[in-house]
Amino acid sequence: MSNKLPENYATFYTTFLEGLDEEKDRYRAYDICKVAFKDYVAGKMDDDKMALHLYSFLACWGMATHQQYLIAHNYTCLIEVAQALKENYKEDCPFCNDFCPTKAEGEKEEYIEFVKNTTTAIKKALGEDKKGYKNVLICKLLMVAYGCIMACDSQVQDAWKALGFKWSDNICENDRFLGEYYDYLADNAEELKALPNKTDKGYKFTYSVSKKLDMILWKYGEKEDNEQANN
Repeated sequence: MSNKLPENYATFYTTFLEGLDEEKDRYRAYDICKVAFKDYVAGKMDDDKMALHLYSFLACWGMATHQQYLIAHNYTCLIEVAQALKENYKEDCPFCNDFCPTKAEGEKEEYIEFVKNTTTAIKKALGEDKKGYKNVLICKLLMVAYGCIMACDSQVQDAWKALGFKWSDNICENDRFLGEYYDYLADNAEELKALPNKTDKGYKFTYSVSKKLDMILWKYGEKEDNEQANN
């Protein structure tokens, strides 16, 4: 297990950014929803419209496919989720605002508690349903609203395991995973912050260290999957 970023991490990141050149690319849905959430917590958008933004983002990011929670619901299933995310948002809370770890004493424990408590609020808002929601749905909601964790898609999971870490279900409620993730971010924070944001073609957006890591691991996991398929 190594807390170092993957070799050629900057290339993985740049390759992902190149996909954002197209204005209608599905990955831009994250940026659109992120801006919308900022307007929402500022009181410039109502619950209904924020729920629609969340649904659109999640659908673009693969969460409305066969046998998943969203495919059985329309966008209004996320109204209470939007409300929960807003209720848990605090302007002075570092975990709500593109969190970057500082290794300050007690911060890791506070981070773990914040993610777990917010996850509980999201699950309560989603409710119980025969078509259950997966952990990755909660990760994506936390990422787009707060920027405090990676999206945890299958390729990101593969990359995380390739780095030597264990994966488990319900990671947003798992102290071990959240602690390892915090330490990994803290050990690589300077490198991640130094990566450029998207600024070409009149498009500018600033990404949290968690979002940058998500992009890197997505491409790294894709490489790992391709190599395994070819062996």
